[in-house]
Amino acid sequence: MKKITTLISALALTAFGWQANAQILNQAATWPNATWTLSGNYTPGALLSDPTLTTNFSFDDDAAGNPSTDTIMAESPIIDLTAAYGAGETLLNVSYNYNYNLGDQLRLEYFDADGGVWTTWEGIPDNSNSTISWCAAISGSDIISVDLNVLSFTPTQLSGFKYRFFYESSSTWGWGWCISSPTITSVAPPACPLPNGLTASAIMATSADLVWTENGSASSWGIEWGIVGFGQGTGTALVTGTNPHSLTGLVSLTSYDYYVRAICTAPDSSAWVGPYTFTTTVSCLAPTALTASNITLSTADLAWTEGGSATSWEVEWDVAGFTLGAGNSAVTATNPHALTGLLASTSYDYYVRSICGAADSSLWSGPYSFATLCAVYTPAYLETFN
Repeated sequence: MKKITTLISALALTAFGWQANAQILNQAATWPNATWTLSGNYTPGALLSDPTLTTNFSFDDDAAGNPSTDTIMAESPIIDLTAAYGAGETLLNVSYNYNYNLGDQLRLEYFDADGGVWTTWEGIPDNSNSTISWCAAISGSDIISVDLNVLSFTPTQLSGFKYRFFYESSSTWGWGWCISSPTITSVAPPACPLPNGLTASAIMATSADLVWTENGSASSWGIEWGIVGFGQGTGTALVTGTNPHSLTGLVSLTSYDYYVRAICTAPDSSAWVGPYTFTTTVSCLAPTALTASNITLSTADLAWTEGGSATSWEVEWDVAGFTLGAGNSAVTATNPHALTGLLASTSYDYYVRSICGAADSSLWSGPYSFATLCAVYTPAYLETFN
């Protein structure tokens, strides 16, 4: 009897241990499924597969005709997330397969039971050139949606959760699409969650601010960057405690990739995320709208519009047609800049460029042409004729 009791206890513990580690939510839609709901305002003859009756959800937008405005959606029954949330499985994803050629909007959405509204989970992009038989063209493994984090959901949002596939054709006459039966699952977030939402802002000629979204509690991050296309692990790397992180020492008019990872409690780090690509500008911008005014026999005021924030400029001038680099030049901090010592009755060209910093100047703008006034000629003698 003792051995039997021990065996039963062992089996019970094993079962308990399996349940404790099991995925709480792993629910296949198993289309055809009458608990799903099909709705919308659509051309009935264009509906190829109804997921409440068949194994797929498919619509032929081409058959709906042009112009036509069709909306159609397949909606899951309510899925109570309370148990998954209580077990710490706060990330949801949906796996499915699809074939989609040209349309207006095809997306995965979830229901916000507090607001009574549907919210976009992710857009579903075109992935096909098929013009017929979209369900037959589905191949390969299922794709997995981006994670939906329900950590901040209220009890009402958790207990009233559902999701749907939504299609709208209003401005684009597309071909059609097919979606296979989906499965929704819940998982616990990783100990060190991945950052996401990588971007770059304040992009200048030699600098940029790298920005991302931290999804955990990390307060430091690893960054790696290099010329676009570099192999991750071969770039320039650093650890930063700031987000955004200001990157300097870049080359103007150059495309860069960067990756980032969260650093949680050492030595626990997330995987690398990226690349995100950005391109530096020219930051030292060339002047525009060159002009000359107050022209006299020997002077002129040269003026231009500064395109950036430069406070000094290099001006080069000489007789019209001179080669840039071979004329008279001066660095000035005034705009307009007064030229003196010119020749009367002479055409001149001038160029100007901005000086933004050491070894950082803009391209030359110009030439702008102007002519000094004619000199007054006094003849050697005058003769009057009556």
